[in-house]
Formats: sequence, structure tokens, C-alpha cells
Amino acid sequence: MMQWGTFQIAHGDVHQLGDRLMAFRETYRRLAAHRSEVLEAAVYVESRLEFLLCRLFIGVNETREALFRSFVLDPDTGSFHAKWRMLRGALEVVGLPPGSITEAERHEMSAGIRDVISTRNMFAHGDIFVDARDGRAFIQYYEGKRREEYVDDAFLRAYMGLAEMVAERMDQITSALTPHQA
Repeated sequence: MMQWGTFQIAHGDVHQLGDRLMAFRETYRRLAAHRSEVLEAAVYVESRLEFLLCRLFIGVNETREALFRSFVLDPDTGSFHAKWRMLRGALEVVGLPPGSITEAERHEMSAGIRDVISTRNMFAHGDIFVDARDGRAFIQYYEGKRREEYVDDAFLRAYMGLAEMVAERMDQITSALTPHQA
């Protein structure tokens, strides 16, 4: 992985940091390395979402699935957020297939997808800083307004757990679908 020579510090003067500068650089690099893990998890969740949408709308038909993926799910026409809204709407209209997940789990899954999207956007578009006051890393991003989110190992573990739960719930729904239900 390319190691860039600079990093961003907030709430302090780089010339007054002395020995702490190297520790802050390592904090920055550690969070920057986790950025790709967060994005990979989001890509995986989005791929499971697309597969579920194909089964809901198309069933098992390779030709129609290829058309649906090309014209509806393609990133130029269908954002991650739009796909999430499509799933929410479809499940509200047709309901959950028998033997999949409960309504409470559906709501938890839907909120989880929204959080995966939000965190993905934060990591994809935000700037990483190290707070010179205490050495913690945070991401500054824009979501309706400028925000800052301090990110530590617990935050990253919770996000990965959330992404895994969401993917599992979508896979449970997909497994419960049969071609004649789609």
C-alpha cells in the first residue's frame, strides 16, 4: 500500500508536537488502512442487496437478471441508497417470504443497510485527522452538515458486525424465495 508522506492534524500546531508527531502519524496510518476494510464490507453488502433484488424482481432467469443489472442496478442509474429504498419498498408491498426473517429483523436490517451506506460514505468521502489534544483519530465528513466522527477499534468492530448481520439477513430472505414468488 502506498504510504503518503503527509497526514492531517486538528486542534494543534505541528511544530509544537515534538515526539508525539510519530505516534500521531501511526494513528493516522492505522485508520487509513482500515478505510479499505470498511469500503470492502460495503461493497459486499451492496452485492448481496443486488442479488436479493434480482431474486425479488426477476426470480431465476439469467437473461432478465442481466437486463435488470444493466439498466436498473447499474451504478450510473442505481445508487446504493436507491437500491436500499427499492428493497424497502418491495418488502412493504409483497411482504417477507415465509420462513425468512421476522418483521423486527427486517426493520433492523433496513436500518443496518442505511448505517452501512452512511459509514461507507463517511469513509469514502471524509478526511482523516488526528486530534492533537489526545491523539485520537476522527473523520470529518459532510452529511447534511459538517460532522466529525471519532473512530477506534470498537467502532470498526461494530461496523463489521453490522455489515455481517445485514448480509446474513438479506441472504435469509433470498434463500426463502422461490422462482414463482419473485
